[in-house]
Amino acid sequence: MRLIVAPTTLALQMSITAIYATFRLTGVARAGGLRLIIVSLGTITNLTLRPIPASSQVTLEFNSALADMCSLYILNVFGNSVDNSLFAEQRFSVGVGTQSKTLDISRIPAGTYFLHLRNSRELVSTRLVITR
Repeated sequence: MRLIVAPTTLALQMSITAIYATFRLTGVARAGGLRLIIVSLGTITNLTLRPIPASSQVTLEFNSALADMCSLYILNVFGNSVDNSLFAEQRFSVGVGTQSKTLDISRIPAGTYFLHLRNSRELVSTRLVITR
């Protein structure tokens, strides 16, 4: 573990190894309380969407380090799930390795959204921009 002390801030860097993932503590902030910021380096990596911006379909690609069940859902910029009539949450199984999934986004209004992909170990997200 390496501890870095600056005149006005305290920064701590360390790595924690878990059974299926490695996590890196990237900072400790003190603003109205103590907050830990942890970035996962684990089971879902290289999450990409193509094309960006998209209009009717988007292809999701990612690597999975373990076979697992995944949930996929889309949130608006306010953190609310997109209405199920426009895009229903999807659940599917993935194997180890590169995964690809084509999504129909033709009923979702134009705007900026966040696509969330969750497995049993972590949640990752990426930005989705829809134009018409």
